[in-house]
Amino acid sequence: MTLEEVDKILPIYGKYVEYAEGILMYIFSTKIPESFLPFPKDILYEAFHIAIEHHQKLGDKRMVRIYQEQSVVVTGFYVNDDEALSRAAKDFNDPKRCEFLLSSWKDRQKNWIKTQDIQLNMTQPKEGKCVSSLSEEAWQDAVKKVGEMDPRLILLLQNCKADIIGKEIILKMKYKFHYDRLLFCKAPELLEVAIKELTGDNYTISCKIDSLK
Repeated sequence: MTLEEVDKILPIYGKYVEYAEGILMYIFSTKIPESFLPFPKDILYEAFHIAIEHHQKLGDKRMVRIYQEQSVVVTGFYVNDDEALSRAAKDFNDPKRCEFLLSSWKDRQKNWIKTQDIQLNMTQPKEGKCVSSLSEEAWQDAVKKVGEMDPRLILLLQNCKADIIGKEIILKMKYKFHYDRLLFCKAPELLEVAIKELTGDNYTISCKIDSLK
């Protein structure tokens, strides 16, 4: 596979992630049928490997990290079609699992609506993690506490920017797949609970895609 072919394959995969992967996660959780991928897994693995090597030579650590993350997602989230369907059928027959799925779908819609309201109504906020009474130490402790509850969230939260405006925290991320995974794993709710336990204060947390790439 050439670098030119990689430059064609990965943007197509990126569009798939932007528009389809998040929805599929809400249906199949972390066991998505691999046939939904725009290319076979071995093709994507090779493309990621070449892209990682290329950006390592350029010294672009940020892009290396992004491609490494995506390679891990393809490895861990996409499985044989039969396995994925069997898992989904089992989940849909479990009343508690169905209740969780329905709650996740509704939360995703509510958070999206809330984000739009924020984009329309908010004034110019100060940027950073320490704009209010919530200290940097308290924020990091909350992130650590949430990571202990769900290790999948540590890397995602570390790649977010937190704007704290009074008692409201807006988690900003550049990529839609980060946004979808944070909501699917209920990161805002977990952070609200963690901050309450650590500080005794109630904060409202929402997610926002700062810029798509």
